[in-house]
Amino acid sequence: MILHNRRYFTRQLFEITNSSLAVTKRTLLDQYEFEIPFEQIHNKMSIQKISNSNLIVLSIAAVIIGFLFLFGSLYEASPIFFLIGLIFGIISIFSRKSTVTIPTYKDPIELFFKSSNKEEMKQFASEIIKASNSFLLKKYGKVDKALPIEPQIEKLHFLLDREIINTDEFEQLKNQLLSRDNLNSIGFSR
Repeated sequence: MILHNRRYFTRQLFEITNSSLAVTKRTLLDQYEFEIPFEQIHNKMSIQKISNSNLIVLSIAAVIIGFLFLFGSLYEASPIFFLIGLIFGIISIFSRKSTVTIPTYKDPIELFFKSSNKEEMKQFASEIIKASNSFLLKKYGKVDKALPIEPQIEKLHFLLDREIINTDEFEQLKNQLLSRDNLNSIGFSR
């Protein structure tokens, strides 16, 4: 599954592969290509609208300075500072970033959206999480009684910690793994 995503001068291409998420990111001056293994992708997503707090602070500071100059000896400069504050305020409103974010162990995956394609971005993020969970379940959820028990239990704990399996499924898989001792017991049974 492939998704093209853009925001201003940033263009992103996401492709869900068998074992990872391939990302191509192009900005005005740079291009990055990398893969994020499914082991590094968390299975939660968040929807955020982030404003540039630096511009908001500059806007408020310019308005406050404008008020100070209004009551001081440099009252001619106050309209300039009010205008600067207004410009920074407008820029902060228009530069808000709306994203569907999936945390990873490194940099988060950010899918930019507008109100018109928000559901499409949420659906693609769900597909990433679903593919990651399915891959991890196939890789770590197999029970093989011929292999050592401890590493397999650690893998099951990994799946439980990532909330890919619940406690009932964990106990069921663990019991399947530990039943090897009961079937191969040496001695007499009653």
